[in-house]
Amino acid sequence: MAKYGLVLLLAVLAIALWGILDDSTEPLPPPRSADESEPTPAAPPANATEHSPPSPSAPDDVPEEPPEKPPLGRVVDHAGLPVEGAVVTYDWMTAARFLWPVPGRPGVLPTTDRRGHFRWAGKPPTGIKRWFAVHRDHGIGSTAVGSEGDPPMEIRLRPALRVDVEVFEPDGARPEKLEVSLHSKKRDLWAPSADLPRAHVPEHIRIEGPSLALPGLSGHPFVVWIRAAGYRPRKLEAGDFLPGPGMRHRKVEVILQEGFTISGRVRDADGKPVVNATVHVNDGGRPRYRTEPFWCLHGRTDEKGRFSVGGLADGTFQIRVHARDAKTSAVVATGIRAGTTGLELKLPE
Repeated sequence: MAKYGLVLLLAVLAIALWGILDDSTEPLPPPRSADESEPTPAAPPANATEHSPPSPSAPDDVPEEPPEKPPLGRVVDHAGLPVEGAVVTYDWMTAARFLWPVPGRPGVLPTTDRRGHFRWAGKPPTGIKRWFAVHRDHGIGSTAVGSEGDPPMEIRLRPALRVDVEVFEPDGARPEKLEVSLHSKKRDLWAPSADLPRAHVPEHIRIEGPSLALPGLSGHPFVVWIRAAGYRPRKLEAGDFLPGPGMRHRKVEVILQEGFTISGRVRDADGKPVVNATVHVNDGGRPRYRTEPFWCLHGRTDEKGRFSVGGLADGTFQIRVHARDAKTSAVVATGIRAGTTGLELKLPE
């Protein structure tokens, strides 16, 4: 009996030990058949963070944008506020052309940004002694060029006078075209300081439309001549519409005055009409052309030799005919009263 009791005790201990080992061991996967292959590991999610160090950039990668080119300087108004849209140049003649009523194309020039900064596209020419800045509403300014290493220059604009001229015919209509001539006495019309040379710009211009803008005026004496076809030239002194240097913007209305007309017909020595000839009408005072741009008025003959020159003041005039085809230029009449019509003029043989 003792032998059978010992066997039973060993069997119970074996069963208990088997239960403990069964709870701590992972169950084995079922055996694969011959048709099944090794499972493929799952790919990491797209937004997973890569913990390995990044590879160095390739030479063909997009380069970083270069830093903004430092400005040469900035332009401010008389109160020290930045001026946007000012044109900067080192040539006063170019600056004056920009202020002309019909500005030309001075080339590619630096223009200030909203902070008033300006930059040069390439390297500025050497030997520059002064920079100029102009703005059609804020004025004109200049500054001397400093030495290397100086901080960016600042150009302060001087308040300038601006005059907008509106021209009317006597009946209130507006002329389609104007002829304008500007003359300055001793000084440039737009020079900001007395030590600047005169800018040689054309003084006689033709404007499409009935208005004229004169921006950036320095306030020094000048004369404006305005003429429309068929009307007398109007001479305006600076004092006629500029009350003083304290005025910054002024609008002026000019009413044209009707003039007298001289008309007639031009024939050659054989009595045939002279076609496409220029007829000059003036009072014979040739020295006046230096001070009065419209001292001589012109007309042209048509296919029947007829001409008409209007806009004359009251007085007596001489008539010169310049015929290119006949290679003739001669005075054909003198002492002709303004308002005379139906003239029969003949070229000399």
